[in-house]
Amino acid sequence: MVEARARALAERFPASREILDYYVRVAAFSGDFHDLAALAKHAPAPLRSAARGLDGATLKAAIDEYLAGRDTKSPRSLFARLMLRHALPEPPRSPQPHECPKCGQPPQCGVLDPEGDGNALSLVCSLCRHEWRFRRGRCPSCGSDDAEEVYCYHAEEIPHVETQVCEACQRYLHLIRRDREPAAIPEVDELVALPLDVMCLNYGFVKIHPNLAGV
Repeated sequence: MVEARARALAERFPASREILDYYVRVAAFSGDFHDLAALAKHAPAPLRSAARGLDGATLKAAIDEYLAGRDTKSPRSLFARLMLRHALPEPPRSPQPHECPKCGQPPQCGVLDPEGDGNALSLVCSLCRHEWRFRRGRCPSCGSDDAEEVYCYHAEEIPHVETQVCEACQRYLHLIRRDREPAAIPEVDELVALPLDVMCLNYGFVKIHPNLAGV
């Protein structure tokens, strides 16, 4: 299902084809360390470079750094996340609203689903992909709910993706609108938002958590 969605999006959004083609392989990854090198050969250039010299010891160190929150954005941390998906950490005892209640990790993106006369927001975990409800108009990074600080951008060429930015902490994340595209799979559809990523970076915003392609 994930692979089929990634292939379909690659046809519609050629600018994101390389990342989506890589994600087809990510979705099929079994968690076997010996398959990691083969997977890395098809990754974007920064990930291919980071995979050189990656062995059991350095991978374990990357996993420990990731779980401790000391390194969540380097290329090697992305390989750590891939391995952790097959051995999830224990859930936090008292998760914060912006933390995944199943594994304690930060959100990768948000998703808007139809509810009543509007839409309800859920956050999507960057590690285990669990979805949990979160208040609309609030920043998942700093908690600001000031409408003058927290607002959304969109690109006409990607009508089912919006990007929520927060000027209070200069963070952003993408919101996938399943009200507009019911077949959307958040972790896959988030990958087509490269034009919005470029725009946010140009304005000085930083993504709350990079995706598995390092964006």
